[in-house]
Amino acid sequence: MTSASTLAFLVLSCDKYADLWPGFFHQLEKNLSTPHRKYLVTNELAYSTDKVSHLRVIQNGKDTNWSNNLMRALDQIPEEKLFIILEDIYLESAVDLDLLSRIEEFFIAEPAQHLKYMGNPKAEHWVNEIYSRYEPGMPYLTSVCGIWDKAYLKSLLLEGENAWDFEINASYRAKYQGHHFYSLNTPLFKYRNMVEKGGWIKPNYRWALENHIPIDPRARPVKSAVPYYLKKWYFDLILALPWRWRLQLGNLMKKLLIVY
Repeated sequence: MTSASTLAFLVLSCDKYADLWPGFFHQLEKNLSTPHRKYLVTNELAYSTDKVSHLRVIQNGKDTNWSNNLMRALDQIPEEKLFIILEDIYLESAVDLDLLSRIEEFFIAEPAQHLKYMGNPKAEHWVNEIYSRYEPGMPYLTSVCGIWDKAYLKSLLLEGENAWDFEINASYRAKYQGHHFYSLNTPLFKYRNMVEKGGWIKPNYRWALENHIPIDPRARPVKSAVPYYLKKWYFDLILALPWRWRLQLGNLMKKLLIVY
């Protein structure tokens, strides 16, 4: 493992998701115990636990918008490479620490700007058995969850955007700069999305209870998983198309929906 000061783990959150923090860090520490610094971004709430090593909470103050909150947080982090994840993504399997070390070394040795550790959509240009490279112009080049060069991430942020705006619009802003965007050929770990539209996703909620993960069942409603899986099925279907077809389809839809 390279120096812990090289890479930090950044958990993006806000106070309305505070009930997810105990379960998230329970799974993180269980599956990813490393000497790297870990940051939790909140609004005004503090959080502390003796079960998580090297954790620092960044209290950003009153919530304004997602991109502004992230900009303020990045200014408080000295590390230049960031492993970013959201608080409702619970690790289900252990992370391969040898692979993580190789990723960190690659990210430092190469002029990498962004690496998707979940690998969705997959990049087309095979580099080696671990990585593939995205082609410039490809849609969905960026994902909030990934390993980022901090300076490059800051260059893509635009005041006033939410996380979903960023994933779409930042991909356009990076359209002709994506020479150093990569994905893993296989995901770094298995995970569970816990929340959809403010409610627990039923099968993942049950998984957490069955595995004694510290969640508060009363904190939010339990919702049917059908809308979540329908949306996932739709996006998986779209992503199965060659990216140039997806781009043409997207452009066609934009033309059809323009209202003068």
